[in-house]
Amino acid sequence: MITYKCKHCGADMESPQGMIGKMEQCPDCGRKMKVLSDEEREQRELQQLSLNIPEFAIAGVTKNNVDGWTAVSRQQLLSECSEGDNVTIVWEKNNPYDKNALAILRADGQQLGYVPKEHNRLILKYLLKYQYEATIIWIGGEPSLGARAEIRLVK
Repeated sequence: MITYKCKHCGADMESPQGMIGKMEQCPDCGRKMKVLSDEEREQRELQQLSLNIPEFAIAGVTKNNVDGWTAVSRQQLLSECSEGDNVTIVWEKNNPYDKNALAILRADGQQLGYVPKEHNRLILKYLLKYQYEATIIWIGGEPSLGARAEIRLVK
């Protein structure tokens, strides 16, 4: 048996495996919906959750990364990136300014900036539960470079 919720009213439903791909009527609201496999339901849920994560401007791109005795310009690091580059998001649990701080790193581990503070809690909640892909979707601006990124949940 497959257990799931009605997409219209949220009622608990149950159908035999043989109903996958077929229409089933909700006993509560009477509306029909297609019975999905567990994999299809999970994929649909991830797509829906991904819609809840806004694309965002990467914060702090005009700052420098200080590593020991040297400072590396994030503007220089960003100028070496391209739209479509994948980035990694790392939770900085011990960040003294924001316990939910999410650093954005290039593939080589160099920091480009942060997820904006207003999005941290929502994005952190999803990143702790799901795998994700994060991508730079825009680089530009004058006189300083700026960048936008997006996150897509994958499983």
